Amino acid sequence: FDLSITDSLTTLQVGEWVTPFEMHPTDPRIIYAGIGNLWKSENRGRNWERISAFPIVGAGGIRQGIRAFRIHPKDPNNIYLIQRPYLNQFVPGRAHVTFDGGQTWRNISFGLPLDSLFVTDIEIGRDPTTAWVSFAGFSGGVKIFRTDDAGKSWKNVSDGLPNLSVNTLRHQQYPLTNIIYAGTDLGIYY
Repeated sequence: FDLSITDSLTTLQVGEWVTPFEMHPTDPRIIYAGIGNLWKSENRGRNWERISAFPIVGAGGIRQGIRAFRIHPKDPNNIYLIQRPYLNQFVPGRAHVTFDGGQTWRNISFGLPLDSLFVTDIEIGRDPTTAWVSFAGFSGGVKIFRTDDAGKSWKNVSDGLPNLSVNTLRHQQYPLTNIIYAGTDLGIYY
């Protein structure tokens, strides 16, 4: 490795300790990075375009970092994104979705415990209106939430999981299955 493709972005906005990034599902030239806002490069990181315009929030005038985002594998215009909370400034996390590649974003936070827990991952189902969000921490029974209506409502689907952080999610994208795998510190559950 001899080249940082995000140096120009980090002078503009601050990223998370582990900055999320994703490759376009079919075009290897396109990469996305969550640094303050969501950024997209169509030339392997040489130039970047901001595709979100999330506001500065809180008493300290901070830009919430992007904790996680996921691009739908069949429709890259469909993106779910979570901004981290700043609990010491009473700023809850925020969840957003776009179906037009970032031209418009809809706040889908209502029903998620974003005021007190950190998101670890997002996964999108075959149907882009279905998504799962996983959480870190040791709040019993608050590990994974699911939406089947693009974030208009969320359902807690944590039954049967141990009281550990769910670190990662993967959805089995085969036609006749609807399995979500949850990776924890103790093992993988489904």
